Amino acid sequence: DLLRAEVAKESDLGKQIRDIVNRGALVSDEIVTTLVFDALKKAAVSVLILDGYPRTRTQAEIFLTEFPKHFPGVDFSVIHFDLADSEIYKRLAARLICERKTCQATYALKDGLSVHDACSSCGARLVRRNDDAESVIKDRLKEYAFHAAATLSEYEKVGVKIYKLNLVGKPEGVVFQEFIAQCTT
Repeated sequence: DLLRAEVAKESDLGKQIRDIVNRGALVSDEIVTTLVFDALKKAAVSVLILDGYPRTRTQAEIFLTEFPKHFPGVDFSVIHFDLADSEIYKRLAARLICERKTCQATYALKDGLSVHDACSSCGARLVRRNDDAESVIKDRLKEYAFHAAATLSEYEKVGVKIYKLNLVGKPEGVVFQEFIAQCTT
């Protein structure tokens, strides 16, 4: 969301991020880390979920060094979703989103929807994300596999508890309840 928000601003940084994401590549560790820590400093919440960050070993190293400096005494956990690439591909290939940048509600083709339908939240048109194209998804999955093990091992090295949440064959409601249970332990 932070990356999409920056893209929506149409700033020079946002244009750079858009081009990187549309190629299916990962935005640099420096850009992502800057955006994340800027957002964390502005957040006035008791629970915060970071989705997709840290994504690389370098980001994890920076996070593990900087987080305690900026947020002393604040604990965090890592939840790793376990799902086969084939299922991830199927889900992303079926994803539709609301084109309105302030909404971005998510839907799936499997729900009988198409790009000709309207968002039930705001009425805007549903669209496919550029980074949900077949070739881009495959590249993203390769990139993720390359970084995931190293990133998780960085947490294990310093004793951060990693909860593995198996998503195989589970409906959304069950997955959500398991996720919430992990977040509140």
